Amino acid sequence: MNKKIGISAAALSVVLAGCITIGDEDTGGTEETDPPEENTEESDTEAENEENADGDADDAAEEDAVEEGDPDSEDSGEDEDEREGLALRELDVNEFTLNLDTPDGYDPDVHRVVEYEQTLFFAHEITAELLDLDIRYDADNRLAEVFEGESQYTHETVHPEHESEVLEVNQFWSFDKEDYWTPENEDYIFDFLEYNGQLFIPERVMYSVAQTPVHYDRQNGVIELGLASTEESIAGVDFDHDRMSNVTERESITFEGEDIGGGFEVEFVDRQLGGEMAIDTSGNRSEARLVIAVTSTDNQNSVELTITTGHDELAASETITVSEGEKYELELSINGSHHIHFEAEDALYFYLTGEFQ
Repeated sequence: MNKKIGISAAALSVVLAGCITIGDEDTGGTEETDPPEENTEESDTEAENEENADGDADDAAEEDAVEEGDPDSEDSGEDEDEREGLALRELDVNEFTLNLDTPDGYDPDVHRVVEYEQTLFFAHEITAELLDLDIRYDADNRLAEVFEGESQYTHETVHPEHESEVLEVNQFWSFDKEDYWTPENEDYIFDFLEYNGQLFIPERVMYSVAQTPVHYDRQNGVIELGLASTEESIAGVDFDHDRMSNVTERESITFEGEDIGGGFEVEFVDRQLGGEMAIDTSGNRSEARLVIAVTSTDNQNSVELTITTGHDELAASETITVSEGEKYELELSINGSHHIHFEAEDALYFYLTGEFQ
């Protein structure tokens, strides 16, 4: 912060203690003349006037220093106090896409993205103008409402005294559920942010409410909403399963003489209870292309396999009937889901491969 510093110079006084007058020499004589008698009373008065003038100048300089913000003066202060804020940073985005295209009307000065506590937050204008989603914040009730279509919402600053602040969200209402719901997963941030009067939406809400996956390439400064430019094999992703199932990671799988890629060997071994397993999709992918190759149905003609995608708040399921020795290729819209869940009520043995985008 720039500070104005007043610099004053004290007047330099010259006090005449007396005058010495040297008379003209007379070339014709040698007689010396005495110097005139000094007027000490007049000299003292003049010195006193000079000292008073110096004091007045110093007083005036001190007053000027106070007015100009001299840091050495008792009454000096900063021009303007900085507003407090969060330890966040605004991202320098080199490329911003929606389903691999630059969205119409994209303006980097308006459609901003910030990062706070390792979570991305997106300016309200991104959801309102680029995703046609109307998200509103009710500060009195700590409620977020989500409507479909063009947004008419104008955010009113809640904390004008702060540059940035967290806006607590205790509950949501969304058009697709037509009901209130409370975030229960403490691993993710659902609270909003306010930054210089602008409302920001956390990436978890982009996934679960806007159903828009987010992919961030930090090294190249690229943010992709929806489809990503890269594909990711399901081989090596995190997974989980119940106690009645066995799941083995495989770097490569050959089925009926064909290499179908890397993935998982899945065994639902209980003929009466079946089994279940899930793979982690990270929340930053839009589509999944899966291959399910059935090695055994334990002497049954067919088995029903239920596949569920979505979020803790919203989920969508699809059931397919599979038979031994058959291969099934599926394309799923996962829309930012953090998992794909597989479940059967009968014994079932199959390979699972594929990729995300």
